[in-house]
Amino acid sequence: MTPILTLQSDMCGTSLDDVLSFNAGLGISAIDAKTGLAGEPVEALTVEAAREFRRKLVDHGAYLFAFSTSLLHVDVAAVDALRGEAERVRALLPVLEALTPRYVRVLAPTMGNRAGASASSEGFPVGPVSDVIVEIARVCAEAGAELLIENGPEASIVSSPADAVSLFSGLAAREPRVHAIWDVQNMWQCGWFPTAADLPAMAPFTRYVHVKGGRTDDGAAPGPLMWASALEDASWPVDDLLNAVTATATVEAVALNPSHGRMPEGVTAAALRDRDIAYLLPRLQTERLSGVA
Repeated sequence: MTPILTLQSDMCGTSLDDVLSFNAGLGISAIDAKTGLAGEPVEALTVEAAREFRRKLVDHGAYLFAFSTSLLHVDVAAVDALRGEAERVRALLPVLEALTPRYVRVLAPTMGNRAGASASSEGFPVGPVSDVIVEIARVCAEAGAELLIENGPEASIVSSPADAVSLFSGLAAREPRVHAIWDVQNMWQCGWFPTAADLPAMAPFTRYVHVKGGRTDDGAAPGPLMWASALEDASWPVDDLLNAVTATATVEAVALNPSHGRMPEGVTAAALRDRDIAYLLPRLQTERLSGVA
């Protein structure tokens, strides 16, 4: 089945009503919520606000595909901080039970000496990291959700396809409800220039792909990210990679995120967003996933 399209919520408005109306106007029912009712991070929602959030979703005929937090984005060497992130997710359980998301997103931990690197995941404390991730996944399961881990844009422990395979293959043996988000541009910023050939190795555990544009200084590939851009103008092979994504059965959704990099003079984030939506809509589904309440 062709993946569905989602939009990072803060690209769509400053209130939940704005976000839901924007998505409804495009026929998109799957919501990726990074911000809550009034622009705060979703991990700051109260139970009462979560119940209101849920009512608004139902009123708009929408459902919460991803509850996109920024939790777990701490240095792997800080084991106590890692464990504290698991406690923060545990405290969110009543909110998750009220919202019933399909997935909960966290960000992969960072590694201070990894900036700009693209190597294997050797060198960080695998045991404590895996223990915390498994604990978080099991908390999410109590709310009927599964866990997504996204690679961040700098010093991430998931800075290359090899890193992803190393981490997620190890986790799969312990907890089947842990999956990957492949943020293509983030991995590029960590030093790995993305191509369609990267996907097969990551496909078994990848459920979600985040796409952003981005150009090198002169537009040629490969090279470091310099400029924000629309997907059609990006330096990475967008068409080839999206064709590979849409042919990969494990990928359920593709999310449009705002491009990192310097904004060219005379270009606005809204203009890039609208171009990208027009580019993605013919390639992806917008309707509800089968079996999602």
